[in-house]
Amino acid sequence: MAASALIAMADKHVNAAERLSVESVMENIRRLNVFEPRTAVRLHCQFVAAIKANARTGEALALRTISRFKGDLKAAEMLVNIAHYTALSDNELVPEELVAIRRVYRELGMDPAHHEPAIEYDEPDGLRSRTYRLRTA
Repeated sequence: MAASALIAMADKHVNAAERLSVESVMENIRRLNVFEPRTAVRLHCQFVAAIKANARTGEALALRTISRFKGDLKAAEMLVNIAHYTALSDNELVPEELVAIRRVYRELGMDPAHHEPAIEYDEPDGLRSRTYRLRTA
């Protein structure tokens, strides 16, 4: 839940698509019997609140929590998948989300170059900020 909160708050707000992605993650957590979904939601909200209250200390708390899974490949892959799923829930990766995803990889001792989805840079059109989109073919 630390990973999803870190990614969702990378651009300083949690949008509707990111909130819905947390619900989908909860369904997977329930199926995997990792822990009670209500506990997961509570943890996600606590990490978001900590990041909102003080970005530096909240992010440090999330990253320390993520680092506990370093060396556990199965858990690390699940965290990375949650991070990607959260970031791509609105079909865009803003630069701040990409940076946050790479921080998750580093905390887990993983090389993002070997695991990141293929992305391409989309030039700004003057109406919106720069985005990274999942390459579709």
